[in-house]
Parts: sequence; structure tokens; C-alpha cells
Amino acid sequence: MGPVVDTMCHCRLAAATSPPVAATPRAAQAVKRMLVFVLLGPLVAGIILGDWGFFLGMPLDQALFVLHWSVVLSYIFGVVPAFLTSLVDIALARTRIGSWPRAAMAALGGLMISGSVPSAFAQMAALHGSSARSFIAVGLLGAVCGGVCSYVCGRDEGRGPDERAASRI
Repeated sequence: MGPVVDTMCHCRLAAATSPPVAATPRAAQAVKRMLVFVLLGPLVAGIILGDWGFFLGMPLDQALFVLHWSVVLSYIFGVVPAFLTSLVDIALARTRIGSWPRAAMAALGGLMISGSVPSAFAQMAALHGSSARSFIAVGLLGAVCGGVCSYVCGRDEGRGPDERAASRI
């Protein structure tokens, strides 16, 4: 009989000696964009929705209650549309367009994706038809969030590390 080869030991040896796989800059940028959209987008939407309590002259405790629940509900219902809008922005970032046109196109994507949320809920609840008013209201909210997040992600592109550090001071 020939020598016995321990395959488990060989696999561990190969894994230990192989160089680590580094993330490509494009993949790192895509993850950064996703995180900005998913974390910042619903927060912006919640603040926009929650500010109406202050503008209507509610007492401070009631206005803060409205703001709190607006942010909570924005994260509950806004994470998936924000993620889908980040995919639109990632696809646009691979093209060579400026940050303002990309923010405008991401805002249009956010309008379409977020505007479809009331229609989806109406279909799931077996309600017949969703009004155009709800599509526009929620869609505009998604458009603002998509444009803001896309602009935040794209403002550092095309600059060197020294210029980025100087702009943060």
C-alpha cells in the first residue's frame, strides 16, 4: 500500500499559505454606496416626515414623538427601497458621468422604486388601486433621499487622497 495522504491537513496547509484575497476598489465603493443608502436614506426620510410636527406648532413632546416614530417607520419600510436605489446608483457609478447627473438619475430611480411601495402594499392588502397621490408623495420622498445619498457618495470621486483629507478638515 502507498502512503496515506491526509486531505484535511493538506487543505489547511493550502489555505494557510495562500495570499488573502483583497477587495477590489470597485467592490469597496459598491459596499460604501450600499451602506450610505441603507443607513442615511431612511434617516433623511424620517426627518423629512417627522418635521411636520414642528411646522404645525405641536408641543415639543408631541413633535418629538412624531419625529421618533417617523424615523422608526422610515427604517422599517425604507430599507428595501433604499437598497434597491443603491443598486441603481452603483450601476450609474460605473459609467463616467458627473455627480450631479448621477444624483438626478438616482433620484429618478428612487422616485420609481419608492413610489411603487404603496402600490405593492395595496396589491397585497387586496385593495383595488393605489392613488396617484400616494405614488407621488412616497416617490418624491424616495427621490430626495436617493439624490442626497448619491451626492454624498459621489462628492469624493475623482479627487486624490490628499484633497479628500483637506476637504474633511
